[in-house]
Amino acid sequence: MRVLMASDSRLDADVICTSVREAKRVLNEQSVSTLYVSQTIDGREQGIDVLRWAESRGVLPRQIMLIDPSPATCAELGHFLKAKGFRALDSRKFMRIKH
Repeated sequence: MRVLMASDSRLDADVICTSVREAKRVLNEQSVSTLYVSQTIDGREQGIDVLRWAESRGVLPRQIMLIDPSPATCAELGHFLKAKGFRALDSRKFMRIKH
């Protein structure tokens, strides 16, 4: 299942989450193959907070696509993902490599 986590985007996904609460619920309840992440999402928490939450609970999908328009924000999110064992396919596509 492809899940889009953004307050406003025109990307195609199976589920679109417009709030952090909704994104956490979907990640916790569904098997997500690809997560499209924007740093800016409705609520006090942001995209990086959802990634941290998902990692701590073992529900972070194997493939993450960064869709934030800011290159600096994508670099910040990418740094987090690399530290968690993801490999960059390019500046916005990350995949967890299983050992």
